[in-house]
Amino acid sequence: MNVQYDFTDKVTLVVGGADGMGLATSELLATSGAKVVIADFN
Repeated sequence: MNVQYDFTDKVTLVVGGADGMGLATSELLATSGAKVVIADFN
């Protein structure tokens, strides 16, 4: 199943987006048209 989402002109916040699942989610949202804000503590 290949689901396509359109996040054009949407702003998203990904907490824990520096690596792992958060990074993958950030990349997917960005390629789907979203403006992505990433927050993470190291």
